[in-house]
Amino acid sequence: MISKETVQLIKEKADIVQVISQYVSLQKSGSGYKGLCPFHSEKTPSFHVNPVLKFYHCFGCGASGDVIKFVQEIEHLSFRDAVMRLARQVGIDIPISTVRSDFTIYTTYLSKVHTKYISQLNKSKEATAYLKARGFTNQQIDNFELGYCPERSTIAVETAREMTLPLRKAASFGLIKQTNGKYVDRFSNRIIIPIRNDSENLVAFGARTLGYEEPKYLNSPETRYFSKGSMLFLFHTAKKVAKKLDFIVLTEGYFDALAFHRAGITNAVAILGTALTPEHVAKISSSTKNVILCFDSDDAGE
Repeated sequence: MISKETVQLIKEKADIVQVISQYVSLQKSGSGYKGLCPFHSEKTPSFHVNPVLKFYHCFGCGASGDVIKFVQEIEHLSFRDAVMRLARQVGIDIPISTVRSDFTIYTTYLSKVHTKYISQLNKSKEATAYLKARGFTNQQIDNFELGYCPERSTIAVETAREMTLPLRKAASFGLIKQTNGKYVDRFSNRIIIPIRNDSENLVAFGARTLGYEEPKYLNSPETRYFSKGSMLFLFHTAKKVAKKLDFIVLTEGYFDALAFHRAGITNAVAILGTALTPEHVAKISSSTKNVILCFDSDDAGE
């Protein structure tokens, strides 16, 4: 559990006006601010924010609460996820031990492995050259947190051992597999693309081979926390822009979506399999009803 003291500290450090301004155009009104309510349709501003009391209230629909409640409601997050997001924004480090759970172990393990993949990319001329050939600048490679898993890598296995994480447990997280009775890394000689959920947690990887291995593109296997049928690549960053612009660009693969983002079109997302599911449609509909499809003309998977 996250302590009450930590939650209170986050509330005190988070600027509620600044946080809400990311979603609502606020104007000064007396000692506070007002704007159009993000929780219901209206033409006259009835949504008020009090920076002294650190509280918001809509006189139209009754929505009210503190900064954590706002992030919960606007982003459709759990209390814990809203607290964790705000903690990152205000620079408060919440020790892993206070929120220790299977999910925390999962994301911590993936994050440690990801850090090593990023380090390996900086050492690989071949991987860097491949990304440069696709038009990525050094800054974009850093911004998108791209990495590289070397051939015959032992990174994922070694990281599990460093964390004293049982290899069988690590295998259930999707980064290692058992071959001939031995645990080995799942990825080898591949560009690594981080896949984050709607709460910005790292939950999987996409991997593109630099050799001739099939399949050319390989996702982490489905786990308790990662389902291709319900997740969209880059939706965690695209959803707010899509809501503001009232349309979303739907592509077929990671590099297609990344190309749009590199061009400044940051309301682009990608499906992670070969089919658009009802879960995908519901997710998109939470931000907009308008979709521009940018699918390849080849057969699925090519």
